[in-house]
Amino acid sequence: MSVLTACVMASPVKAQQHMVDRLSVRVRSGADDLRKGSKLRVWLLLRNGDVLNRSPVPSKKISAPLPLNCRTDGYCATVPSYTSRSYELVLDRQVPRSEIDRVVLSFQGGKESVFDSPDNWDLAELEVRARVRQPDGRQEMVTLVRLNGSPLYRFRDNESHEWPVTRATVRP
Repeated sequence: MSVLTACVMASPVKAQQHMVDRLSVRVRSGADDLRKGSKLRVWLLLRNGDVLNRSPVPSKKISAPLPLNCRTDGYCATVPSYTSRSYELVLDRQVPRSEIDRVVLSFQGGKESVFDSPDNWDLAELEVRARVRQPDGRQEMVTLVRLNGSPLYRFRDNESHEWPVTRATVRP
């Protein structure tokens, strides 16, 4: 074995990663709508246990991301029964696609008046897609989660649920 061959074998070139920097999240309500004032957040759980989300404001002092369905002025929109809403978000940092393990939705039920009980919500469909930057500079959207049910999951106030991501690359 030559010296050159031994050097190459001893220090393999690290493969470039396929980096995710933004998500597209689509939800559809079932029979029970997402009430005005309720808050819906998305998180990514990584294989090493880290939690990844989007940064709500330039300051990193706030740990929870801005809810998907809320504006910065605090207004949180409804998702009526049997309708879909799509949300686009930039992650707080880029992460290799291979490191994303699970997608988590977090739900906090809103109240329209002091006499209301907290909201519950029927999630009928969930699709989470990631923008992946390829090592050659190309970008593509790949599906991380695409599920549906009647309901897929019934959220109660202040509840989170997680789904494993699709390991194979699924394109629309």
